[in-house]
Amino acid sequence: MFLRILEEVNLGGLNVELVFTVLRLQLLRDSASLLPPAFFLAALVTLSRLSRDSELIALNACGIGPPRLYRIVLLLALPVALLTAWFALWLQPEAASAIQDIRLQQREQAAQLAGLQPGRFYVEENGQVVIYIGEITDAKRWAISSFSIGAAHQRSW
Repeated sequence: MFLRILEEVNLGGLNVELVFTVLRLQLLRDSASLLPPAFFLAALVTLSRLSRDSELIALNACGIGPPRLYRIVLLLALPVALLTAWFALWLQPEAASAIQDIRLQQREQAAQLAGLQPGRFYVEENGQVVIYIGEITDAKRWAISSFSIGAAHQRSW
């Protein structure tokens, strides 16, 4: 995931300033699928450690048997399940939509500036606006350092 984003930046498909925003949104998007296995592994490691250290035998001797341990694990799993549902039903679609919007804006920006060359005049808006691009400083970041915009006057003779 991270390497694909860096590759997009290197190829000019993504602006450098948006890298951390896209990474944050992708982390939110993928959290719904990461929480359940993380909780399962945490519960598994905890119970295996209790078993290895003979703590389960000591807990059983104190009157805390397997049904009570299962109830504790299930009580801990309930907030994780609710959080996962919230991530999956609300945050994941929002993050995916925001990532799609960012990529769409980047493509539109690239398409607008892809045909521009420094030192040329461009006529826009049906001949009403003339734009002169003096210098493009960084083609990958679409930075234009000098340009002029003027209104074209049509003379009728």
